Amino acid sequence: MKTKQSSVVLVVFAMTLSLIAPSFLSASVSADTVIGVGTGVTVPEGGGQIPVIKAKWEQDYSQVLEDGDPAHIIPGSQFLPTCNYQAYEPIKYCVVVTDEEDNGNVQQAWVDVYHPVNSWDNGSFKYEVPLTMVTDKQTSINLVTDAYNAGLIAFNRAYTLTDVLFELNKSTAKVWCGDGELYYEQPAGIYTVKAGALDFNSNPSLPLENTFEYVPTTCFAVDNDAINYGSVRVGNMKVVAGDTIFSINDSMMTVRNLGNTYMQVTALQNDMGFGKDINGMWNVEFDGRVGHVVDSITYQPFEVATLPGLLPHSTDDEIDFSIHLKKATRTGNYGGTMTLGSVIVDWCNVPGANCIGG
Repeated sequence: MKTKQSSVVLVVFAMTLSLIAPSFLSASVSADTVIGVGTGVTVPEGGGQIPVIKAKWEQDYSQVLEDGDPAHIIPGSQFLPTCNYQAYEPIKYCVVVTDEEDNGNVQQAWVDVYHPVNSWDNGSFKYEVPLTMVTDKQTSINLVTDAYNAGLIAFNRAYTLTDVLFELNKSTAKVWCGDGELYYEQPAGIYTVKAGALDFNSNPSLPLENTFEYVPTTCFAVDNDAINYGSVRVGNMKVVAGDTIFSINDSMMTVRNLGNTYMQVTALQNDMGFGKDINGMWNVEFDGRVGHVVDSITYQPFEVATLPGLLPHSTDDEIDFSIHLKKATRTGNYGGTMTLGSVIVDWCNVPGANCIGG
């Protein structure tokens, strides 16, 4: 730490330098030309000047730096969940730091990350990521240039890309980066990131804040690739119950939310060959629901039905399917196809959600 020496007075004299013009200079400059150059230095009191964060951004490890917006249409960074069970989306956090006394070689740099407001974590602190200085100048320049070209960088309002690249080239600023991650079940939405730095005089920088988006994405898995209604009598409704145990092909359908939102399951079922009656009415209809605390809904063949029952993030739940056979023109086996999908349920539409403005 620099200490204050109040008993010492430092005097700096301006010196006149005699410059001898070499023979290749313009003839208009005479050999006895002299130029006065002033010099100056400031000895700071106490801890000196605070470090400055000139720019910051986030990127992932995809080729395009943001898998949620590969065409870079939206300013800032957008990331997608992996849609893999218990998997992580790695995120790189970077800042450009300078300090008047020590250039970019500060003592520490870090980012604090906060969950989205209007999510189930409701703006709470997520984690702090310590950053490490990038020592190679060209690597630093490449990182900044690539991020800028992708539209990811947030600049401190007093600075531009030209300022940042100039200081990096002169080694009067440094890039600091660190790795964090987003778990597959983390809430979708806008994350706030606040960057800070501490110089060797223990002076903290002013924070520089930006945001990135964890793009709302529904994705899911089921543990069975077929629904067998078994033997069904005409005029009866038969239920094939699911369960909450995710076990492959156990004949009891379970759905697992792999995305970063609440969701509902959709079902599209064909007529399985039962057709329509003379009045154009389907000879078969179906029912479905997710969980057991809601009533099933009835849906017709070739109708996209949104099944009742919310499926929260990182949750497994049962799907019950039913068939109501009104008429069959023959006995024997019938076969069909069902397509399962999903729709996002916004957090503000979840019963009991604490949603600002909702």
